[in-house]
Amino acid sequence: KPTDHLVSLAGHIPEPPGSPQGVRHMGMPGPLARSVEDLRLALSLIAGPDGRRWETPPISMPAVEKKAFKDYRFAWTDSFGGVKASQDTQIALHKLAADLTDAGCHVEKLSPPDFDFDLAWQLYGEIAGAEIGSGMGVIPRLLTRLQFQMFSDPSPLKSGYLNGFRLKMTRYAEALTQRDRLIAQLENFLSQWDALLCPVTVGPAFRHCKMGEPVTIDSQKAPYFTSNMSFTTVFNMTGNPVVVLPMSQSKEGLPIGVQVVGQRWSDMALLAVAEKISEIAGDFQAPPNF
Repeated sequence: KPTDHLVSLAGHIPEPPGSPQGVRHMGMPGPLARSVEDLRLALSLIAGPDGRRWETPPISMPAVEKKAFKDYRFAWTDSFGGVKASQDTQIALHKLAADLTDAGCHVEKLSPPDFDFDLAWQLYGEIAGAEIGSGMGVIPRLLTRLQFQMFSDPSPLKSGYLNGFRLKMTRYAEALTQRDRLIAQLENFLSQWDALLCPVTVGPAFRHCKMGEPVTIDSQKAPYFTSNMSFTTVFNMTGNPVVVLPMSQSKEGLPIGVQVVGQRWSDMALLAVAEKISEIAGDFQAPPNF
């Protein structure tokens, strides 16, 4: 879920070549494309086992037809736990929800009830840190942990990473069990909706900066991890497929995207949903001097 600029997909796709066998990649990459139709083609080419990943299940992905707008049900939110999107992002999401309602969809502002986002962020950091650190020697792992320690970011994500780089097997297994409970909660919620619509990042696209540097959101400095990862890492952790669509622009003309989140293993159905939403959300508009 890397960008607000183009259409992108993250879900059940092959792991990067050279990755340790059996190790998850919590920062799951996905293809970028100019349209949802192109994403569907890309997924059909890369999905499934490739001879190097025996653990990838051979699940068929037949195309799913789009429905009429009146047959779609969408939940949407502009906040996860205590993290709320920027004013521009809130306005864009409100407008998209209103436009979908006007088109005939059933739309409700609703976040997964009783879902512990702080725990989800903490678990993401712990599991990702443990899996990244498992392939490192003692010294590189220590130096990486010290680098994270220096970031001025009080988020559960940072705390999770710091714990993860020194996680013992017992705690790693406990974290995976807690992850399974959160997956079940989210799947139960998503079973009632065609998709959950939510922000990609706290604010619109921002200037390139060093990892860990604060990001300016609504004229205030915000922690790096909180700003950039709060809305995406939840689904990296649970394994839900997500399509990112361009949605609007900020006052400065910078891109704002929307995450379209579906149930696990429903990638093709989610693409049909995203293609329908793109008829309302519109095409990507390049920012000034792009």
